[in-house]
Amino acid sequence: MKCMVCETDMGSGRGRCPVCGFPVIYSVEAGKSKHAIEPMAEVYKKKILGSGIIGIKACRYKRTDDGLLWDGETDMELARLADIPVGQPLWVDQKFAGIAKTDMAEITLDLYLESGDNRQDISLTLGNPDVKGCWQLGLMGGPGFRIAVLLGNPEKYVRSGSFSFAKEAKKVWVSQ
Repeated sequence: MKCMVCETDMGSGRGRCPVCGFPVIYSVEAGKSKHAIEPMAEVYKKKILGSGIIGIKACRYKRTDDGLLWDGETDMELARLADIPVGQPLWVDQKFAGIAKTDMAEITLDLYLESGDNRQDISLTLGNPDVKGCWQLGLMGGPGFRIAVLLGNPEKYVRSGSFSFAKEAKKVWVSQ
């Protein structure tokens, strides 16, 4: 059985989803009850994901006569959590300077998840996608409120392992 909210495979005999906490409602008339529960599941999902965002801590540089000089960091919103599709990449429009694989074999990304006053910082290390020119970031949702980050471009990219924001999602639901 799959959770109607976060698509987690739950097995049978559960009263609530172990990831998002949505109740499992059993009925003799499964078709009718599923149709009646879907709007409730959608409201629950919107409550969890509604204001949540994922972003990246991006470095700023300024051009000088001596070349590029680091000019600090800035938080850059990548997407609303509710807009990240499950099983399909969502490519962020922002382009980032690519780095040759010979110069840096691995790339570390400092991301954040934010919803209301809750913020969770995440550091991911990915292999260099070995793509010439500018890079893009992609996001792909998975069951259980998991996200994988893609680095490269839609034709060639590397993919991170997925991470969950379910604990933060439960906090949002319970605290509001």
